[in-house]
Amino acid sequence: MNKILFLLFALGLSLTLASCKKELISTKSTEKSQLEVANIDFEYFNARTRVKYREGNRRINGNAHIRIKKDSIIWLSVSPSVGIEVTRILITPDTVLILNRLDKVFYKFGFEEISKYFSFEVNFSLIQSIMLGNLPGVIDDKTTVKKEGDYFVVKQHSGSLDIQSFVNNTTLKVETVLLNEKPTNNHMTLKYSEFDLLTNSLFPYNCLINLTYKSGKGPLVTSITLKFTKAEIPDKPLKFPFNIPNKYEAVK
Repeated sequence: MNKILFLLFALGLSLTLASCKKELISTKSTEKSQLEVANIDFEYFNARTRVKYREGNRRINGNAHIRIKKDSIIWLSVSPSVGIEVTRILITPDTVLILNRLDKVFYKFGFEEISKYFSFEVNFSLIQSIMLGNLPGVIDDKTTVKKEGDYFVVKQHSGSLDIQSFVNNTTLKVETVLLNEKPTNNHMTLKYSEFDLLTNSLFPYNCLINLTYKSGKGPLVTSITLKFTKAEIPDKPLKFPFNIPNKYEAVK
């Protein structure tokens, strides 16, 4: 189960966090009103990416095809560097389904189970934002914004997560997001780079993720690189094929 969950994490379940010991700084309303993050707006999203995954001595390289219907479905098809599909993933606001074609088994997880496994809160909205390089949350009255050098620093809370996003004050794109799970201090860092135009907004074609979390064997460190080779916002609906063959066994 660990390998399948790690792969799922590598393709987007990776929240992006890092421990931050600075105090939250209240913002002037003028700074908050100045900030309009240039999020990717879409109904459907279609992309292909190369994945490099490292955990200790383990190395995995592969390719993933990603499709998203806004706020509804995230679909992934995963293949080795050369070869046929080995894993298919379907994420909805309630459930994550994973087909393992090599072993002919499937997994079904709720977000509560996944959050417990990784010891910090995971949900559909956060995964969707991370895949697109969007701000992982709405700027509201509880959000603090402070301009520091070339960045707006946006500080938010979501459940047990402290979230800190660094938004370039010229492009208004999120370049770094730090999250820390308060009870466990598990943390991750996500950095976006290689921005290029996607319809009317910039899209980050490179994403570097570093995750540190506690396990029964001690602290684990996972590094993931997503290198997008294609990204588009189609003007027609996408399909999200996902069928579980009768011969596949459920694994818990």
